[in-house]
Amino acid sequence: MTRENQRKAKELNVLMQQAVKKIAKAHGLKTKQSTVYTKTDDMFYEMSFSTGFNEQVSAFILSCSIWIKPLWTDDLLWDILKCPENKMKPISLRAEGAFTFRGLKADQCSRELDDLSVCEIEAHVTSSIERFLEYKISCDTKYFYEHSKEIVYQEELYALLLLIHNEEYINAIEFTDTMTNDCFIICNKGLRELAVEYCRRCADVNT
Repeated sequence: MTRENQRKAKELNVLMQQAVKKIAKAHGLKTKQSTVYTKTDDMFYEMSFSTGFNEQVSAFILSCSIWIKPLWTDDLLWDILKCPENKMKPISLRAEGAFTFRGLKADQCSRELDDLSVCEIEAHVTSSIERFLEYKISCDTKYFYEHSKEIVYQEELYALLLLIHNEEYINAIEFTDTMTNDCFIICNKGLRELAVEYCRRCADVNT
């Protein structure tokens, strides 16, 4: 990328974040940098924006992705990791927190920008946020479960959380032996060890 395009890329990123904040606020949505998020009684919805440059067509790109997840996934994860106080923190933690489940990517799109004007950027951000709000209406927990097999990021984590959520503690303990990594480490303990401890505590309570 040329120096001029590098300059334009930085300017574009600033304009994009300004547009996201302005338009999200107009729709009653919360933001953190280039991320928009909201929730219902049982679901969390996140839209993340990014900018880039396509060398092949020599065009700047505005991209966005929509992620959705049931609220119980993070609530349960935080219980397992022994940080239940996270449930009481601002909902932005579910989007940006270090110890979270990302969820299902429900949508992704990219648009080429013609003139990098504020008007063009705001128009693209507006249409994206309007689409985001449509997903909030149509993508409930039923939609999430129907498409959960499409989860390709943190799929092991979701499988473990679902077993524990369904109170299949023995199966969850056995599943930890098949996991390829610990995902999170807290106080020198990994997710697998902490999940086993949690399952044993719950199993003792239920016996």
